[in-house]
Amino acid sequence: MGDVNRFSYFVEKYQKMGFATAMGILGNEADAEEAVQDAFLKAFRGLGSFKGGAKFSTWFCRITINCALGRVGSRGSRGGGSRGVGGSRGGDGSRSRDGSRSGDGSRSSDGSRGGGSRGGGGFVDIELADEHLADVDSCYKRLNDQDQARCIREALDRMEVEDRLVLTLYYLNEQSIEEIAAATVWNRDVIKMRLHRARKRMYGILSKMPELKNV
Repeated sequence: MGDVNRFSYFVEKYQKMGFATAMGILGNEADAEEAVQDAFLKAFRGLGSFKGGAKFSTWFCRITINCALGRVGSRGSRGGGSRGVGGSRGGDGSRSRDGSRSGDGSRSSDGSRGGGSRGGGGFVDIELADEHLADVDSCYKRLNDQDQARCIREALDRMEVEDRLVLTLYYLNEQSIEEIAAATVWNRDVIKMRLHRARKRMYGILSKMPELKNV
């Protein structure tokens, strides 16, 4: 009975964080739910190996990321290429080298950087110029809570894995730069760069939505 109670507490406390993290990678609710279930089982079975070197939530987040990555590309999950996230840490704790994507730096007439949907997957790479961010943010804040949540979900769904994940971990899970670094292969500088660019890309996508089209 003690183990059942511990597991129930574990699920109740970390369900929301685990699901948000898995969705940040998979973009598919059914696959995210299965990935979180796998993560809970692996974490519960591995409780004895948790050494306390990191926060428990960070340790569980790393397990969830690895479980979600294991499902990328399966059952139609919109993984979108897990370059730089893949192999967050293997079972031996080793890290892989990060490879940050770079664009050609070109801007379109509306001040956005990069452009267009990525072939086949529907992913969008629009990096909104700094001078347009405040305009989009102002229009976004005029929406009601339900429309705001819907727009964010749609924007995240059109972003690639690295962008979705870093925004999810930092803004939805409210994890620090250090906690994100402990759960992924990214170092502090890479995380800061990814956050900055992912935010601009998300605002670029939001700026093309009908509700925010007037910016």
